[in-house]
Amino acid sequence: MKSRALSRYVALITPWLVLHCGSSSDLVIGHFEQTSALPGGSGGNGGSVVPDADVDVPPVGGTAGTGGTLAAGAGGDAVAGGGGEGNVVNCVVGEVPPATSLLHRYDFSGTGTVVTDLVGGLDGEVMNGGMLDDSGILTLDEVDDYVDLPDGIVSAIAGDATFVIWTVWTSGAGYQRIFDFGTAVDTRGDEFFAMMAMPTVPPAGFIRLQIEPPEGGIDELDGPEQELMDVEHQLAVSLQSGVQMQLFIDGVSQGVLPTNATLSSLTDVNAWLGRSNWSQDPYYHGTYNEFRIYAAALTPCMIASLYEAGPDVLP
Repeated sequence: MKSRALSRYVALITPWLVLHCGSSSDLVIGHFEQTSALPGGSGGNGGSVVPDADVDVPPVGGTAGTGGTLAAGAGGDAVAGGGGEGNVVNCVVGEVPPATSLLHRYDFSGTGTVVTDLVGGLDGEVMNGGMLDDSGILTLDEVDDYVDLPDGIVSAIAGDATFVIWTVWTSGAGYQRIFDFGTAVDTRGDEFFAMMAMPTVPPAGFIRLQIEPPEGGIDELDGPEQELMDVEHQLAVSLQSGVQMQLFIDGVSQGVLPTNATLSSLTDVNAWLGRSNWSQDPYYHGTYNEFRIYAAALTPCMIASLYEAGPDVLP
């Protein structure tokens, strides 16, 4: 495990509360999500607005009262009423992704230009002079380096998927691509699925998730502006095919966006890390620690477990 594991552990101590529920010895963890500067629906009775932490988890706390919190999503479901306890996600200890759901895992180990897929055998390649240096960290220079993954690696996923990446965004102009899966350079509608780094006033910025379905239109979800540069972050996208996508930063949901898009409709002959399908957009300036693709829409609790474990560890 790399040296950032301790800092991740310390950061997790404050927002987690261990609860003993019921007459049995069940152990439940409540994760209190940030309630400021996040997108969402309208609050009520002095409540703050937060995204729905998990559409599959029943609301906790009953009707929102004075000081309570309203969660975004269908019907603005009420959570944590009366005392304004915050948006609580109930996570059972050990809730991790099913082992069989991990399709591809790249840890950027070794030397040379081959980026080894430790699970699925679909190796990628570092292009235009970039090199692995045996540190387990790949550095891209924003000039022309990028990683080319095998064609069709995303569209081969028949249903739901989750993309998890650990990266440090160093600097540079907006619209840098952390990943970009599409068909042809500079052809509108063929840049299908992209995660972009969008600086505002350095070191602040935000992450944009964008899908352009073949039938037209653009689905976009912007995370809140925050200090993102020069610190390693876990970024994750959970996609329920044809239903919604959800963006996570460091294990915390940044919002949910409905979408009709399905990965199977993508013609991903350009499956890139660090390069845009649009030639006018800059290459990525930063480092990659690990990139994973799961064949499932992981729950917020599963993604939080991955964040807690960190890269190089399969919980």
